Amino acid sequence: MKIRRIINVVVQGLAIIITLVCMIFCYVDRNRSDLPDYYLLQDLGIIVGVAFIFIGGYQVIHAFVTSILRLVQKQFNWLLGIYWILGLLYIIFWIVFVLMSNVRSMGDDEFFAGIISAWIPVMYYFIISVIDLVRCYKK
Repeated sequence: MKIRRIINVVVQGLAIIITLVCMIFCYVDRNRSDLPDYYLLQDLGIIVGVAFIFIGGYQVIHAFVTSILRLVQKQFNWLLGIYWILGLLYIIFWIVFVLMSNVRSMGDDEFFAGIISAWIPVMYYFIISVIDLVRCYKK
């Protein structure tokens, strides 16, 4: 079980580091060109959005399997419960936002705010994965 936790933290950590490196390279590349800052924001938004899809998808699958295993073993903790509440709040936020606005009139600022706010549950799950790994080695 320790190996599974190590692999989980390493995969998430590498994905987050690769995302940050891609963002830095994008920023450096755009600073060399004469294109306006608007294109930089679009490129960064695409990088962050695609990374969120892959990292968030991995985390949801992993959290789902982990939650089921911990519920069966009666070891479900409040940290994992908060993760599911954050994910649910994020989904409710988007449903309410889409229902209250016309999707066609949604600006880039609202879209980028939604993508950036999606990283709250992603970073939270990474933190609780690290906490879980540390607890595993303290036993």
